[in-house]
Amino acid sequence: MNFGGQNNLQQQMFQEAVQELSMRDMFKQYNALVERCFDECVTGFRSKKMTGGEQECVKKCATKFTTFTQRVASRFQELQVKMNEQQQNTFGR
Repeated sequence: MNFGGQNNLQQQMFQEAVQELSMRDMFKQYNALVERCFDECVTGFRSKKMTGGEQECVKKCATKFTTFTQRVASRFQELQVKMNEQQQNTFGR
């Protein structure tokens, strides 16, 4: 990656900041998944273990959430490519 003349220390600091933000985002998504699926699927607290229905619900919920997140990311990437192409066409004239 070229950072417009920044020295190696600045580049390293930037990359570390990007990695940290990426990790934070991943943890936020994970926590949202856990909270949403727990609230939706776990209905009883009479046992230490989840019922079969609760376990199945959590599996479906996690799969649905993950699939949705992947589709949104893919769509965002497609839109980003289109925007970049439009900018290149606009500024390339």
